[in-house]
Amino acid sequence: MTKQKNYLQATTDQLNVRQKFYTRDIILNYLLNDKHELANQANIKFEIKVLLSEQINVDKDILAVLIGNLIDNALEASKRLPNQNEAEISLVIKQFEDKLLIDIKNHYNPGEVVTRRRRKYDGLGTSNIKRIVSNYNGLYKQWTETNVYLVSIILLNIN
Repeated sequence: MTKQKNYLQATTDQLNVRQKFYTRDIILNYLLNDKHELANQANIKFEIKVLLSEQINVDKDILAVLIGNLIDNALEASKRLPNQNEAEISLVIKQFEDKLLIDIKNHYNPGEVVTRRRRKYDGLGTSNIKRIVSNYNGLYKQWTETNVYLVSIILLNIN
């Protein structure tokens, strides 16, 4: 029995070493660590900043779907860049008063815009994001600056 305990302890210690603490929300923290690891494996720089209180009136699973879809979209766009040295994602999740701000930006290939328009019905990620934001009476904005794609979301009345 001691051998099994030692193995479990060693495995748990390895997991804890690799896990970075972003938030007390276990689901969101796991998701952010998982996506950060995927970015690392693809040689994509990924900066994550989270300022979130423990008391937030947003379903944790819904928040994970929202943030997961945003990150997945950014990862996919970053993987398609012709110059992988530009592959970089920045995510900020910040609570202020009764609002939740989620900002994500990543480089993208502007030459893809025409081909992406033809495939706009292929992915459900963006429509899921917009639906969730709408359900929380939030605001959704996406725009580009040169070769950077930005999404900003504000969810209201989250306390």
